[in-house]
Amino acid sequence: MHVEFVINGDAKTLLVNDYRRADCVVIDCNINNCEGIFKTARRIGGNNNAAIVLGYNALRMGSWKCESFNAHLLPIGEGLLVTRRGSDFGVSEKKSRWIVKVDQCTGEEHVFRVRSPHGKV
Repeated sequence: MHVEFVINGDAKTLLVNDYRRADCVVIDCNINNCEGIFKTARRIGGNNNAAIVLGYNALRMGSWKCESFNAHLLPIGEGLLVTRRGSDFGVSEKKSRWIVKVDQCTGEEHVFRVRSPHGKV
């Protein structure tokens, strides 16, 4: 396993030229042009179809932008945007919803995805 943190340079150029085979890309949604960087990260090819793209601090973007990214916005911390690479990955046709429970003793957030039978939510 190899983990590399990159904080210098143009993010789009780095993704296309140097990190196109990354299995996971994490983007801070507080930076300028995070929408363009997120879309670029989704388009480039990874080692397999299970490669994911995460965006943290995503609540500032607004939930309406998640549809344009074909992604899930999870209510974790300041928002976590989650999608898979490839043209047909991301939000599926199946209906589901996210449930957030906060442990009153520890303050931990527990997030569950619940799929409804026969596409009903």
